[in-house]
Amino acid sequence: MGVIHQEELAHQTGALALGSEAKSSTPALSLRTPHRPGWTQKEDRLLGTAPDVEVARLLGRNRTAVCDRRHQLRIPHFLTTSREWTLTEMRLLGTSPDRKIAQQLGRTLSSVQNKRFKARIPIRNPAHRRWTNEEIELLGTMPDHDVARLLNRQPASVVSKRLSLKIPYRQPRFKPWRQEELRLLGRKPDTLVATKTKRSLQAVVLKRRQLGIANRFPSSRNWTQQEIKSLGGLSDREVARKVGRSVKSVGSKRRQLNIPNHFRRVRAWTKREVALLGKQPDSLVAKKTGRTLEAVGWKRAALNIVNRFVAHPGWSEKEMALLGKMLDERVALKTGRTVKAVRARRWRCRRSRRVEKRTHRCTMDAQCHHGATPPS
Repeated sequence: MGVIHQEELAHQTGALALGSEAKSSTPALSLRTPHRPGWTQKEDRLLGTAPDVEVARLLGRNRTAVCDRRHQLRIPHFLTTSREWTLTEMRLLGTSPDRKIAQQLGRTLSSVQNKRFKARIPIRNPAHRRWTNEEIELLGTMPDHDVARLLNRQPASVVSKRLSLKIPYRQPRFKPWRQEELRLLGRKPDTLVATKTKRSLQAVVLKRRQLGIANRFPSSRNWTQQEIKSLGGLSDREVARKVGRSVKSVGSKRRQLNIPNHFRRVRAWTKREVALLGKQPDSLVAKKTGRTLEAVGWKRAALNIVNRFVAHPGWSEKEMALLGKMLDERVALKTGRTVKAVRARRWRCRRSRRVEKRTHRCTMDAQCHHGATPPS
């Protein structure tokens, strides 16, 4: 079979010719790359004189482009100038924590640590001292926090050392409850459970209440005649301390027997004392009733009784001259009065001035009406 040219094939089919024309008429698509300016000699001289980030910022280029150009020209990377260590700085290494020395010398923490490691200088810090035999013997004999406080160490350091030596915790601060101990709760009195388990009575009561176990052995005891005779003769707190009961129990028993409390700190107000409030000054009422001036003021304010004996100092000419010339708050500070008092006084003066102007105008109109010459 022979070879058919493209024109003959197009003439025979009639379809490929159109396709070829469309193909020839369609412009070819090409990937356009952005225009990148070339490197000048002045820009090449800056490479390696500073970090690539700073050079890129100065030239307005990308950091990757600066790095590639530097590698292309085989220019080494910029190295920061390191400050030499002096003999005085070397003597400070190990005397304090590395972070503190770094702040003191104006260096980084890694720089101080690397220099100390290279010089093989140990940290002579009391917080990182070696453990002695006497200190190791104390581990486990008391709670770790107590050992840390006694040895002036960190609690985490004590725990880490005890675990590394596999020393058991012989006297923990909080002992876990065993099953044998939990079975005693509610079956025996709390005091007996506390004695057997070597725990405090408060810990036993708290654990029993957490588990919802009822107390079958309440510690309620009857009042004796001698205990009842002491009610009212002493304060409830002293009676509670004497008979070994709570203050609430003593107060409840005293109120049940209608025994008055003669040692009550807050004395009730009588009708005769209340009748004096507002009719006499608070200081005089305080002396007559044997109370403090503050207590009398509080009681009068609670009953909404107005104090008619408040001494209000009069306004002087200097104080009156300040009204309207400055803020009411500043006038109150200078005169030692309240802002409300200053504002009320200013409004009164303003009203009185209006009345004076009105009366003066009326007199002037009357004089003009009668033909009298107004005063100049």
